[in-house]
Amino acid sequence: MFLNRELRRIALPSDVERSAEHLLSDNSISDRWWNISEGLVTPVHRQIAFLILRGQAATREGLGASDLFQACTRAGIQQPGRYIQEMASLELLTEGEDGRWRIRGGLLERFLARLLDRELTEDHAKRHYATPETASQPLGIFLDVENVKLSLLNVVRQAPKDKQASLEAKLHGDLLAARLLEEAAKHGKPIVRWAVGDWDAAYLHGDQKEYRRASFQTDIAGEEKADAADHVLREHIHNARRQQDLAAYVIATGDADFAEAARNLVNDDKY
Repeated sequence: MFLNRELRRIALPSDVERSAEHLLSDNSISDRWWNISEGLVTPVHRQIAFLILRGQAATREGLGASDLFQACTRAGIQQPGRYIQEMASLELLTEGEDGRWRIRGGLLERFLARLLDRELTEDHAKRHYATPETASQPLGIFLDVENVKLSLLNVVRQAPKDKQASLEAKLHGDLLAARLLEEAAKHGKPIVRWAVGDWDAAYLHGDQKEYRRASFQTDIAGEEKADAADHVLREHIHNARRQQDLAAYVIATGDADFAEAARNLVNDDKY
């Protein structure tokens, strides 16, 4: 779909990632892939796929039969051999000449890895919101405004022409700042609020004032890597970790450079 839309013939690794994301967002596709409507793929099959993903040392490496059977036994799965053979018949798993079981195909593996990440995140959230008191946990909000707005503008451009104007209007600084604050506040009590952007950019015209009105502290990002939005915002996250006793963090961005910061927060048992 992406190659046709962009008039390209060669698929890149980034296309696999985009396709995996698209599969997660389109239930009609993912349900057909798992044959959920026909009941062919069970929760046990999915659990075995996740055991392979969590147990393999690297992407596409898979698990040896002995290691996979032991992982299934520890997970309480009885007769794992039968389930593994069923998954092979359904073209979900394949056994290599080296005797290792792998997810069949790189795209399916990426899709399942994203699905696993989502389930782990949802489980982490449930554990943090086991009681009403956690809704008032001290929260820090960190917005990479230019990345967020550009990403949303790209979504708007893919919408039907007759809806684009009304959708774009919702991205005005006052409305977007209020919406982001409202959604973030569902995860705790906002104590720290930072919004970073290249406020001189045309698509952010007037937005800095609106974020300040929404009680965000704002900082300026430049075009060079040393003062780009992701660098400036990560400094504020780092400072908050040292100076504030925050239990939860909301980071709004589309930049993979924040992945390490997010991992560090989770490792510190922050939500």
